[in-house]
Amino acid sequence: MLAIVLALASAIGYGGSDFAAGLASRSAPVIQITLLASVISGVIVAAALLFIGLDRAGSGSGMWPVAAAAAGELASALVAAVAVRSFTLCGGRARLLAVIAGAGGAAGTILFFFATHQGFLAVTAVLTSLYPATTIVLARTVLGERLTALRLAGLGLAGVCVSLIAVGGAG
Repeated sequence: MLAIVLALASAIGYGGSDFAAGLASRSAPVIQITLLASVISGVIVAAALLFIGLDRAGSGSGMWPVAAAAAGELASALVAAVAVRSFTLCGGRARLLAVIAGAGGAAGTILFFFATHQGFLAVTAVLTSLYPATTIVLARTVLGERLTALRLAGLGLAGVCVSLIAVGGAG
């Protein structure tokens, strides 16, 4: 059951990250938002690696995907910084939303790591992949966006799937 909770929390982190990045990109260039969010996410995940430690990760084998995620975030930020010669850091609300996006993405990655160590990958990956539902719910509650019948049906089916997975157990 803990794996289910962790996977759903991971989905919330990823979905919240996407929502915050989308809002931020309304008032600042996407490359600036991506760069700042990637740096924040990479730093948080790298710090989590130090906190988690190799012993807890099962002799280090389960740690490599998390380490790769952190390295990938930082590498993409470096490439983006080099590619954009006249880069200026976004400010105000966009900067705050980019930081939230980075922190949410990092939280999603870290929680997914723990979820996969508590249950089956087949279950945790499916639950984590429901992250777009978080983005849709946030768009509805925060921005007042209308939900079509198709989106409502999709959200309902996602809820049913989560319930069935929870009843069946995560192993």
